[in-house]
Amino acid sequence: MKRALVLQRRGQLKAGQPTGLEFGAQPADDVGVFGQQGGHGLGRDSRTACPALARIESLTFLSRFRAIPTLHAPRSRGARIREPLAARLQCVAPPTSNAVGRRPFSLDDMTARHFIASLVLASCLGALPAAAQEPSNSGLALGVRGAFGIPVGDAGTDLSLKDTFGSTVAPQVDVSYFFNRQLSLGAYFQYGIGSGPGDECSDGVDCKSKVLRFGIDLDYHFRPAGFVSPWVGVGVGYEIGSLEVGEGAGSAWFKLEGYDLGHAHFGVDLQLTRSIAVGPYISASVGQYNKGTVRLGNAAEVSDDLSSDAKQIHVWIQPGVRVQFRL
Repeated sequence: MKRALVLQRRGQLKAGQPTGLEFGAQPADDVGVFGQQGGHGLGRDSRTACPALARIESLTFLSRFRAIPTLHAPRSRGARIREPLAARLQCVAPPTSNAVGRRPFSLDDMTARHFIASLVLASCLGALPAAAQEPSNSGLALGVRGAFGIPVGDAGTDLSLKDTFGSTVAPQVDVSYFFNRQLSLGAYFQYGIGSGPGDECSDGVDCKSKVLRFGIDLDYHFRPAGFVSPWVGVGVGYEIGSLEVGEGAGSAWFKLEGYDLGHAHFGVDLQLTRSIAVGPYISASVGQYNKGTVRLGNAAEVSDDLSSDAKQIHVWIQPGVRVQFRL
């Protein structure tokens, strides 16, 4: 109506002449939005009747996003025309009397709805390949270690750890659960084969010593995505050491056991693949034996708790190599 008033003022439109913008106006051979003859909507002269829409449709923004569908309706001559739905909706008939007060449906509503829906769909489809290819950061890991144990300190009163069990060659197996690529919690078991006291076993006497250690570890990896990935860990556990000297009736066997009060280790992993890492590490543990068991010859074993004076602090320093497999 505003366009009609402007044209009348300029003298380009006579009174009573149709402007093409009247609500419900449409050529007789036009097809409406729903394909009905004479229905509300735009026909082949839609771009002439609504020049603003013709300019909007030519914008690069709307030409890129195909969110606005195109309706096809047969013309009276048997040919097919293609009218943008946005143009039809912009020049649709005015609301009826029972719809007065409602906000009319506009091109901006249609564009926003289809654009948001297309954007959400594209984001979801784009995330599917990445989710399918990216393995989970959490899961189990199996570790195999080999270490050389160096004893430091005393096992008891006037009894050094070196003269009790000697140095050890200690293979170890551990199972860990990774909460993410950096943090893991696991359990370990180590079987250390000791060299025994050198002085007691130097004259051909049969000596056997071993040190068993088991407990839990909490590890943190600093650069899990890099080829070189340093890591640190702490843990606690339990330790059992035993020594047997001689054979038969003249043999002597005793065992010491107590808590691994705490240990820390530091290592560097070389990420051969995303699932396999290998590298050196070093650990230091602090322990204290609090119980002893003795057996002489074929006699029965005698166990007792160590006195406060007999409880001494000892340390195991273990350099080694670890191979870890992410399951």
